[in-house]
Amino acid sequence: VTYENVEHWIKEVKAHTDPGIVVMLVGNKADLGHLRAITTDDAKAFAERENFLFMEASARDALNVNNAFTELFTQIYRKARSTHATNTTPTKATNRKESGATCTNSSLGRRRDKEDASQSNTRGKQARQILDTYELFQQMNPK
Repeated sequence: VTYENVEHWIKEVKAHTDPGIVVMLVGNKADLGHLRAITTDDAKAFAERENFLFMEASARDALNVNNAFTELFTQIYRKARSTHATNTTPTKATNRKESGATCTNSSLGRRRDKEDASQSNTRGKQARQILDTYELFQQMNPK
């Protein structure tokens, strides 16, 4: 029954989040293989099609419960670190000559630049929060 809801949940996630969000599909109750509604291979293939991480877990057997969180945090951290590095790269002002005409920022361009800078600053803060959370997680869960 839960698997039948996954496609609906995916649509909701895609509709309400950034396109590059890190998502992990966790096949729960891996210890109850005889009651499985979908094979591991099918679940992996589904996750790959959606560009999701995939892992099977069992709370009863303590299988991959911590690993799922660790892997998810690690992937979020890598993405945040990459985003943070991109957002802190200095940009050059645009004043190029193309076909003999000079291109300069108009008031519309300046407004868009401010909006882009504001969004970039917000993403940079979010990335820093993720990095801080990951570092705290690593301190609490040493390998």
